[in-house]
Amino acid sequence: MCLSRPDALGGVHVFDNANFTDLTALTTAFLADVDAAPAELHGRFAVACPVEGDHVSLTNLDWHFTIPALRNSLGLNSLQVCNDFSALALALPWLDDSHVLRLTSGTALDRSTKLVLGPGTGLGVSALIPSGDDWIAVAGEGGHVSFAPQNEFETRLLESLWQRFEHVSAERVLAGPGLALTYRVIGELEQGTGAELAPQEVVARARAGESRAQRTLDIYFAMLGSVAGDLALTLGALGGVFLAGGILPRTVEELNRSRYREAFVAKGRMRDYLSQIPSYLVVHPYPALLGLLHAREIP
Repeated sequence: MCLSRPDALGGVHVFDNANFTDLTALTTAFLADVDAAPAELHGRFAVACPVEGDHVSLTNLDWHFTIPALRNSLGLNSLQVCNDFSALALALPWLDDSHVLRLTSGTALDRSTKLVLGPGTGLGVSALIPSGDDWIAVAGEGGHVSFAPQNEFETRLLESLWQRFEHVSAERVLAGPGLALTYRVIGELEQGTGAELAPQEVVARARAGESRAQRTLDIYFAMLGSVAGDLALTLGALGGVFLAGGILPRTVEELNRSRYREAFVAKGRMRDYLSQIPSYLVVHPYPALLGLLHAREIP
């Protein structure tokens, strides 16, 4: 969890969620570290889950709270809570060339919808839509759409995952645990056994030359490209596709060499439409905080 003072992102404090029992305890630790005693205290939080009404339950962390109770426990004058990728989408107009890396060719259209997605603990998805002189962030759960295989191996992967999960989503294969899961399934399908590895170990083995790990990354980035292409078509993201999250900035070389773009445009009659949409990698360290800081309103 990252928290920042409202005046600048230079005062960012990073905490390990595992060291706290809930968001109240974590935020209390942050406030204790901040050398200020303002007359009024207002909060904007971005969390990895749907935000509907006052009750919030994080998707991949066993934390629950109600917005009024959290506001009162922290002594805040006001509190706004939104999805983390909605906050990241709100940061897109504030990113400059030093904050993004271009991954593919194409020309983004001004004042057109921008798509943002990124794998980490889960798979975050949002979009930024122009509205007059401002922008509106889409608060959705696109990472949980059904995974759609594009070739024989991905079909075999899906069939194997069906034995483990009631629903196989895009997040299931593209979040960090999905990278490790794909590595394991490749071993089970082709060698009869699969190793349990952390995602970073899969990357390390690929860089060390292990063929199964290298194939895993190749398949992983192709699946990412296919999902990004589906979402770009759905949203009409002619303003560009922005990849973010915790995994991709650590695997830039592998992503650049991958079949991401090939899979992104492989949509039959819509190939030319998708070919004009550029993809970028967000490398700003705290883009969601940037979005919360600058947004006039949050969804």
